[in-house]
Amino acid sequence: MKKYLIIIILAIILIGGGAYWSLTDKPADLVDTGEPNQPDGIVCAMDVKECPDGSFVKRVPPECEFEKCLSGLTLQEETQIGFIKKVYEKDGKHFLDIDYIQWLTGNEAITAYREDEVGGAECKTNPDLGGCTPPNGYYIRNQNNQIRTFEISDSVTIKQIYFDDQGNKYRNLSLGEFMDTDTEIKGISKTKWDLVPFTINLIGNKVVEITEVYIP
Repeated sequence: MKKYLIIIILAIILIGGGAYWSLTDKPADLVDTGEPNQPDGIVCAMDVKECPDGSFVKRVPPECEFEKCLSGLTLQEETQIGFIKKVYEKDGKHFLDIDYIQWLTGNEAITAYREDEVGGAECKTNPDLGGCTPPNGYYIRNQNNQIRTFEISDSVTIKQIYFDDQGNKYRNLSLGEFMDTDTEIKGISKTKWDLVPFTINLIGNKVVEITEVYIP
């Protein structure tokens, strides 16, 4: 009787051990490495898409659609005004150097004009004296001469002021035309960058638009 009982117990142990091994022992190619499994038989095209910040994403299975431009969801947009000091090409990319300014009007312009003693130190105590108010109602203030450098987008929009019989208007320039300061464009002399202010629109620290500011 004991002999049969021992045989039964051994058989149960062998069957249970085999089942456990089959459930836990995986081939090396099925071991979880933390990487997402690729669907069998799906090979996506090797082309890539450029994101707004200049990075690239690839196609991923199973639909072979491009990955999302995650950085593009948080790109900072801003507009600044300043004097463009230099526009140049380097390593196949275009850049500009700009000195930010403050464009002040109204009471803000008058206050800053007197604080900076543009009309003389006496303007602080005798603001009614002649020359203590900025001409044409605006004042350009530059308290920081830091030069900032930004890359220019290949698809940048550049707007320059020109005058005709109807008054001032904007016209679009190519980047090549904007960089060429020594020639005339369509018969009209082009103002040098650092003599007039420009606004620049930035997306992710890349210049996407440059617009000349009208000076009264």
